[in-house]
Amino acid sequence: MNQSFTKLKYYITTLLIVTWSMHVSTQSTQDSVGLYFDQYMHMVSNYHPLSKNADLLQDQADAFMLGAKGGFDPKISSTYGQKLFKEDPYYRVWEVDLNVPTKLGVEVNAGYDRTSGINLNPQSLDPEGGLFYAGISVPLGRGLLIDSRRAQLKRAEIFQRSNELERILLKNDLMYDAGKAYWEWRKFYEITNSYRVVISFAEEQLRTVKELVVQGDRPSIDTIEATIQVQQLNLLYNQAKLEYANAALYVSSFLWDEEGVAMLLADGAFPSELLIAESPALLMMSDLKKSALNHPKIRLYDLMTEQLEIDERLSKENMKPEAEVKFNFIADGGKNPINAVAVDNHTFGLKFGMPLFFRKERAKLQEIFIKKDQTMLKQESVRMNIDAKINQAINEWQTSYEQFLISSAAQGNYKILLDGETTLFQLGESSLFVINSRQQSYLKIIIKNAELLYKIKIAELKALYSAGVLWQS
Repeated sequence: MNQSFTKLKYYITTLLIVTWSMHVSTQSTQDSVGLYFDQYMHMVSNYHPLSKNADLLQDQADAFMLGAKGGFDPKISSTYGQKLFKEDPYYRVWEVDLNVPTKLGVEVNAGYDRTSGINLNPQSLDPEGGLFYAGISVPLGRGLLIDSRRAQLKRAEIFQRSNELERILLKNDLMYDAGKAYWEWRKFYEITNSYRVVISFAEEQLRTVKELVVQGDRPSIDTIEATIQVQQLNLLYNQAKLEYANAALYVSSFLWDEEGVAMLLADGAFPSELLIAESPALLMMSDLKKSALNHPKIRLYDLMTEQLEIDERLSKENMKPEAEVKFNFIADGGKNPINAVAVDNHTFGLKFGMPLFFRKERAKLQEIFIKKDQTMLKQESVRMNIDAKINQAINEWQTSYEQFLISSAAQGNYKILLDGETTLFQLGESSLFVINSRQQSYLKIIIKNAELLYKIKIAELKALYSAGVLWQS
């Protein structure tokens, strides 16, 4: 049985090569340009506007990260105020402050104050040269482990990774649509060529019938029947050419150049990638299922969970009391501030506060727990859906491949019947009606094979697309 199957595969391969050679010889008489599948997909991946739009997602994420880092930018500020009444200088206050947030939650402060006036609050009086200060502010409760600035930075890191996954998904969608368009174009190319071959056969048959009628070997009515056969085939051929032209236009919609200008397929362009039936190998099926475990959609839900965990940490942090300690060294501005620094010269402050019930924080935390459960359930549903789609695509692939083996063998048998019937007709032992029937059956099986090859390629595309690996950076 294995030997018979090997012979069958050899026969099918030979049949495909002969058919392809016939197509190439037909095209070589024209000024034709072949477009290979990988060449086409490369152009789509690099130059299509939707592909470039997907690449912008990373720029968007980088901008978001820059904004998150901006939360830690040092800030310098200055204020000046004075009051004069009846030429009496009530007060003059000038303050300069530099604040430097850190990723540890500690804030570093430095500045200079200078005050004067006859009605100034005594605690605000500074030496004549002003007052330098430098110190830190440390949260001891809320904000010690995480705060809104650090949480935003972590969200930006997640946003960068999620945008990369979104980019992969968008490019996968684009490549899937483009791939389907190419193989449909190739299918109609095969079908139009098949019509050409059968029409050539029918036209040769018509010439033979006319000669036989002249010789008196066939009735003149056979000429009309042979003519009708040619006309019917030409009608079907025109429809196939229309579908081929429309398929070519759709392929053109995916073609753009480096400058972002839409391109059209050149006159005479044809899909030069050979349609070959390939069975889904067991190793490939295993690799696809492994890839599905790392599918961008599943990883997106992992990142959603990470973000919710950050929100959870921040909410739990906000349920702590607010306790902040501030300590600044101070020095006379009229002297060298470094030499003037002393432990006795300082300011110290403590701030404390907390809600009595934490209802707002508890509600926020409960909402986050619910969202985490929802995300986990959605992720599991998506994972099952992905597995199902991969299995469906592999089943379609395998079944179409098996059908193609059977149909290709049948094509050879139909050709034998057609050739035999033609020989019988020339000997006067058959009718033109039977020959026309054999021609139509032969044409149908050729078209069936082209459609099965198309299904095999689409199933392969669908399997890669469902696993999220049709396009990879």
